[in-house]
Amino acid sequence: MQKSSRIDLAVLFALQFEFDEFIPKLPSARTVDTDAKTERAFVLFEQQSQEGTPYRCVTSFIGSMGAQDAALLTSDVLNRYAPHTVILVGIAGSLDADVLVGDVVVADQINDYIQDGRVDNAGFQAGGRSYRPHTRLKNAIQFLSITHPEAYKAMQNDAAQDLKTITGADLAKAEGMVRTGELRQHIGHLASGPAVGASSAFAAWLRSQDRKYLALEMEAAGVMDSVYLGAGDERVLVIRGISDMSDERKATLDRAGKGVFRGLATRNALRLLMTLLQLGKFERAMVDTDRAPVDVHVPRSASDWMADLTGPDPVPGARAVNRVASDPDTYLPLLLDVLRTRDMGLQLEHRLPIVFGKMGEPAAEALLEVLGSGNWWPMNRASRCLSKLPQAAHRAGQLIQPDVGSIDVSRLAIEALGWMGATDYRSEILDATLQHDEYAFEKLGFYAFRAFALMLAQCIDTYQIENVMERIVKLVRSSVGDEKFAAGYDINREWRSRTERMTPQAESALMRWLGHDDPQLADFALIAFSQSRNPKLLTPMLHILRGADASARLAVYEYLAAQDSQQAAVAIVQELPESKDSVRWVYLGALSCMMHRLGGDVLEPIGKALLGEHTQLQALYTKGPHSGAADLAEGFLDADGDSDRGAAAIVLAINRGANAAETIERRSRFATTPVEAALLFSASVRCGVKGADVRLHRQLSELRHPIQDLPYLWRRELVYAVSRRGEDGQERGQAWGELFNVDLDDAVSEVNRFAPIT
Repeated sequence: MQKSSRIDLAVLFALQFEFDEFIPKLPSARTVDTDAKTERAFVLFEQQSQEGTPYRCVTSFIGSMGAQDAALLTSDVLNRYAPHTVILVGIAGSLDADVLVGDVVVADQINDYIQDGRVDNAGFQAGGRSYRPHTRLKNAIQFLSITHPEAYKAMQNDAAQDLKTITGADLAKAEGMVRTGELRQHIGHLASGPAVGASSAFAAWLRSQDRKYLALEMEAAGVMDSVYLGAGDERVLVIRGISDMSDERKATLDRAGKGVFRGLATRNALRLLMTLLQLGKFERAMVDTDRAPVDVHVPRSASDWMADLTGPDPVPGARAVNRVASDPDTYLPLLLDVLRTRDMGLQLEHRLPIVFGKMGEPAAEALLEVLGSGNWWPMNRASRCLSKLPQAAHRAGQLIQPDVGSIDVSRLAIEALGWMGATDYRSEILDATLQHDEYAFEKLGFYAFRAFALMLAQCIDTYQIENVMERIVKLVRSSVGDEKFAAGYDINREWRSRTERMTPQAESALMRWLGHDDPQLADFALIAFSQSRNPKLLTPMLHILRGADASARLAVYEYLAAQDSQQAAVAIVQELPESKDSVRWVYLGALSCMMHRLGGDVLEPIGKALLGEHTQLQALYTKGPHSGAADLAEGFLDADGDSDRGAAAIVLAINRGANAAETIERRSRFATTPVEAALLFSASVRCGVKGADVRLHRQLSELRHPIQDLPYLWRRELVYAVSRRGEDGQERGQAWGELFNVDLDDAVSEVNRFAPIT
């Protein structure tokens, strides 16, 4: 059977009584899919979330306990439905005195404590194999009481009411073992193996292997192993309700009320699952280009288009833009609901303003209403979404009020004008900011700074550019001595994030701030230029290095490292012999990014000078295949920096090809950050690993600030790699390149010069 690529979640249970507790919670509209060979039934359903887009789900149960059967069911579900997330729910026994019956344990590490054990004349020696579920899901649960206190309290109240249904006689039998206060959630290690725990000696032996064990169960290791052996990137979450104490007291609890405590434990675990579903905490599946989507002949619903638009995949998201924008009556209420309930990740920040802009006047009116509502986070999101609606500038300007009581509306209206590039309102913004008292200045000043930075980055008119720069100077100088303006925000980081893309006209005007007597203005110019690929800046940027401090050298390095031009290479080589030791590393770092440009007499001394690990990796990458590179790169797979580990994998792939696949795939299972994971998947693409391009495509959605977090060199590599495979590879590359500020044609051209992907 061909896999479906549109299932978001698979919810699995070991035992039928656990499954039976779940079925009544599902919507009445559901489908039973039966495997013709095995007669196993799978229930397909859609579960609504507060963000307005239902999750597509499948659920089933094993019918027995143990890792082997769990692995078989998981493998069947993965092959049949290709879910993005696999969730195992059920009961477990406590291994910790603080974990009582009725509590819920969420695994952040699962240990198969029997696997790889050894028996010799000395007896049995435990081995063990460990797995880690997805960190983001664990964090969502860990901070649930803080991020969603009302939903968390409702879950607590439901659990308390459920506990009241248990008779006093049954509670008396379980005295000291059952949580009678508020429901507690624990996050920690889970022991998974073939034995039911009903012995204090066995429990003590387990804790001697890992003192962090919270609970004992029998299926999680099988589920995790099936996912890992399939080399998939499915998210996994294990939620266990505590039904007994894993010692001699288990029999007492099992006899009480015909399994009443097993039912309580299961329902408490399900309460957490249903809360996460309702809050929209799970990621959604994306269409895999190697698989045909299900229901291809069924007309797409509004929720389908919204799922594409708001999902992490830029390709279907871009395709959904025109469809959604063409029908404001249907989609505008759904979009406003997104503003009120969803975090604005990289994709939404880019895509929603485009949709609202295409909708025109109806969208402008709705966003302005949100902007004046006083509800902070929706206002914040609406401010950015006005960027493609310049016709709303006058009405946004009217929201800037002298009344301190409406100051939140005023400052987000100011930022909205910045997003719109409404330079005609530069005087009104500055006047409103400077004429207020100290309290109001602290509230409005930084938003005015953001607005001016945004205006400057978009300007093409020389007169307007000069006027905006004058107002930036006035605002920054007025803020001198204001502790909250300076200390309450990272002014340089804010400037960087709003000048990631600057017009050539703005860059030309900013050149006069290079070397300015005011160090803050000089920093602004350097920060803006550090992200530029304009070769005209090469000479002034090299000039700045003489006598520059560490932060200025770093900015120049960022600029030079992105200049893959013969002109830049020659200029740096000429500067190198005369450079001071304090700036020499900047030149070497830049040269390491363009080693493919160098050769002959120049290459050997520079190569010997590249002593730092980071510059060595860049040099190995851009020089392409050569002797000894693979061995050196393999040594960096465990380096301290996440980008260094990922870069080392790419260098290894360049030099060993498919022979490096196993090493890189094994390392990718232990990636600690989205940056590292993305670079490792890029290396797998180079090794020709099937499906690596799809995993890379999915992983890129987790890079929240790629332009700030990744040098241009590695952003270009990722865009190039993601565009190499699949029918829509070029479309993928274009989409990610737009988000990463990397031109796809440029990426292909530059990377192919030294390290093409075959």
